[in-house]
Amino acid sequence: MSFMDDVYARVKGKGARVVYPEGLEERAIRAAGFLRDRELVVPVLVGEASAVREKAGALGVPLDGIDVRDPATDPRRGAFEAEYVELRKHKGVTPEIARERVALPHYFAALAVRAGEAAGFVSGLNSETKPFLPAFEIIKMRPGFKRASSVFVMAWEDRTWFFADCSMNIAPDAETLAEIGRASAQSARAFGHEPRVAFLSFS
Repeated sequence: MSFMDDVYARVKGKGARVVYPEGLEERAIRAAGFLRDRELVVPVLVGEASAVREKAGALGVPLDGIDVRDPATDPRRGAFEAEYVELRKHKGVTPEIARERVALPHYFAALAVRAGEAAGFVSGLNSETKPFLPAFEIIKMRPGFKRASSVFVMAWEDRTWFFADCSMNIAPDAETLAEIGRASAQSARAFGHEPRVAFLSFS
């Protein structure tokens, strides 16, 4: 079984919800259709509902089995605003600021994850939106970790490697490097691999 086949088998039919904040992006809509058709997750597209329906129709992707959530009209918006104020009041966030932020798709998606309404969100299709900011502000770090790090997977038929951190921490000190190694080991275990950690240098 390939790496991706194993991943699909782990999530298929479990009904986990994954949010795409950039719900008008063609790649997000097509990915939602792919996931829906294979019963891997319940995809959620965030955006103005009529615009999402129009774009999906133009792409030939039916929205049956795909949730569309419009921050402007969503019944959970008030609760999300209150939660954001509570989370960020120490930074001077007021109800007025929260109203503006929750209307933004990435903040709305992060709050949906925090509320347990989704398992995660996939973003960054448009780098101008700085999607990592609401993730840090709202979802925050796993207890025991101080730094976020990235990881990518290289899979062959006979072996799978997890590489980190190739995009976030440019010059990590020893403590950060050790934490990246620990986080990467946890990522490998989450995919069913018992890790052996090696440190490489490009200096």
